[in-house]
Amino acid sequence: MHFISNRHDLNDMIYVVQRAISTKSPMPILTGIKFEVTDDDLLVATATDLEIGIKYSMPVKVFEPGVAILPSKYIIDLIRLLPDLPIVFKDDPQNSNITVKYGESETAINCYPTEEYPGLEFPDNENSFTIKESVLENTLKQIIFAIASSDTRTAALTGAMFTVNKKQVEIVSTDLHRLTWCILPIENSDIGNKTIIIPGKTLGEINRIIGKNDNNIRVSINENQVLFYFDKVSIISRLMNGQFPKFKHVIPEKHTTRIRVKTKEFLEATERASLLGKEEKSSIKLVINDGLMVISDTTVAGQIYEEISVELDGESTKIGFNAFYLIDLLRIIKSEEIEIDLAGSFSPGVFKPIGEKDNFSLILPVRIEV
Repeated sequence: MHFISNRHDLNDMIYVVQRAISTKSPMPILTGIKFEVTDDDLLVATATDLEIGIKYSMPVKVFEPGVAILPSKYIIDLIRLLPDLPIVFKDDPQNSNITVKYGESETAINCYPTEEYPGLEFPDNENSFTIKESVLENTLKQIIFAIASSDTRTAALTGAMFTVNKKQVEIVSTDLHRLTWCILPIENSDIGNKTIIIPGKTLGEINRIIGKNDNNIRVSINENQVLFYFDKVSIISRLMNGQFPKFKHVIPEKHTTRIRVKTKEFLEATERASLLGKEEKSSIKLVINDGLMVISDTTVAGQIYEEISVELDGESTKIGFNAFYLIDLLRIIKSEEIEIDLAGSFSPGVFKPIGEKDNFSLILPVRIEV
């Protein structure tokens, strides 16, 4: 293997693929990054932890094709610290290492045996659809906040449910305390009707590397995997087994109170109201009456009171929410105003960004002194 590239392109590549490197596996080979150069002047870098795999392809000047598995611990830091000079990679089969040369300096890194690296195929599956990159990027931010952490007893809650048909995909995520639902338009779908659960870890990694442009992303689904094809990047992930909870019965069919409030103003007031309760289960009380919403909290540290204007339609009401759940939600809402439907102190609050009819979020209330 022998090729030449530059630090900037190599750094971009490493930033993406390192997200699939295993940090806990007893198999040392999974801490490596596979470098493969081809006759058509292409470098393909691959990493996997056997649950998610990421492949990044970019053009380089190839003198000799080949494959090498380099320890991520060393190659990542080396590339990050390289000077802005042409970077030459050349293998030494006799010593089982790769020499990285930059200017008059060089570093030799020992390789893992290539035959030990697991096979990772990215098949061109017919069961696929396309979606705009900017649309998926915006949606991922909305659904990830409601995905359960890995310590949940119901494994399926650590993922999001995708229901795909010819025209759209319905996405739901919930940790049983909050829920997000949305529908996205898709194109070029040859999928009749299919429901899958994608791990939250996979969606989180896609969210970190996805762009905000209008390029199309192709999503393919096979029996137990989902694949995302970007411009330079391909991501493959296992699908989750298990039963996603029946969520529709927790969505209130009616409301007795509807308010409209400025998102930023509500967020800032909620952040201040949460200052005296730093624990995860800190709750705040909302009292809505006569065009005003009072946000308050009383803890051993003291009391806090916030008052903001709202447009009220319906009955006055009082309700409590976990302060940090509410803050997480308000931070991802892009619309200037938000509509909130309430049905008393014991029914979930339904939050709808103004101007976005195909998505909403739900947060269960907490008990407060009324």
